[in-house]
Amino acid sequence: MGTLIYCNDDLRDETDKKEQASRHKRSVFRRAIPAMAAAHILYVNYDPATLIRDEQSLMRAGYEVDTVFGTDGVMACGSVAEYTSVVIDTACPSRDRTKVISWLAANFPKLGILTTGLAQESHRPAP
Repeated sequence: MGTLIYCNDDLRDETDKKEQASRHKRSVFRRAIPAMAAAHILYVNYDPATLIRDEQSLMRAGYEVDTVFGTDGVMACGSVAEYTSVVIDTACPSRDRTKVISWLAANFPKLGILTTGLAQESHRPAP
């Protein structure tokens, strides 16, 4: 007698969409951050639900990752100058994003500042 296998196509489609989004985010991280051997990145997270996934994506892409939570976390971090780049999470409110980018650009002019999100913006201070 055969085995009955129940397959929910909607569930499989949703899983496929999540996997594709995860693959896309990993590829975006690879393109956005300058390629260097074990580049040291500071990831500024604003959504605990995505923290582990995003850290793992960056690590799989070959980066050494340290994470702080929110605007206060990045501003309290005493070692920002030691990082190659700072990645600011999509969930960062726009007012906070402007504040963090301005603060980083003023205090660490050589630091690469990247934001995740729809536009995949890269913020580099003017010379």
